[in-house]
Amino acid sequence: MGNVLAMMLWTPFRARCPIANAASGRLATGTMGLGRSSVSGWRRVPSPAAKSMACTRVWYSVVRIRTKQCGCTRAYTWWGLSLVKAGKTPEALEKFDQSSRLDPNQTKNYYYWGLALLLDNHSEQAIDKFENALLLDPENSKAYASWGVALNHLGKYDEAIKKLEEALAQNSYNQQAYGVLVDAHFHRGQYQQAWEVAARARKNKITIAQASLKRLSDASPEPR
Repeated sequence: MGNVLAMMLWTPFRARCPIANAASGRLATGTMGLGRSSVSGWRRVPSPAAKSMACTRVWYSVVRIRTKQCGCTRAYTWWGLSLVKAGKTPEALEKFDQSSRLDPNQTKNYYYWGLALLLDNHSEQAIDKFENALLLDPENSKAYASWGVALNHLGKYDEAIKKLEEALAQNSYNQQAYGVLVDAHFHRGQYQQAWEVAARARKNKITIAQASLKRLSDASPEPR
């Protein structure tokens, strides 16, 4: 689950942030980072560590300039995401907090802040951030699903099931919600309900992790 959350944090940053893409472009052209070529000798390639360090350095400069020029609070959010990618979650949490202090009405900042807290095993605090995100955007399926993940981590399976079902009510193609919902029903011993969720996912062409399905099948074979 940690890898899934990490991907949820990094993908929007890389996809929407021209600075991150620019940094990756410089790395790809060989301005930093070394790797072994499978064709001939050594060549310059963008290592993950180099990318993270480059993005962090770039964002340090960008945030100082942008916040002075226009009070761009979102820059702190993206900076926080780059720090999470670099494995510096405590520092990232400070950036999300700074962004919130400058503008407390940012749904995405609360959402990514919550995901970072989940990655750092602070489920109770993460729930608070997801709740804030939903106060600003009541139809945010991802926030409901992530709230359900936090509750699942805490062993509050009945509450998790409610949040995950709400996530699917908002978006019936939310892959994360289906996967965690199957697990929550499994932990409650509700195998029939878990298989029903798996069937709903299959109908919508959503893939459930094989490990979850095998565990469920071992406990109770799928009804025919």
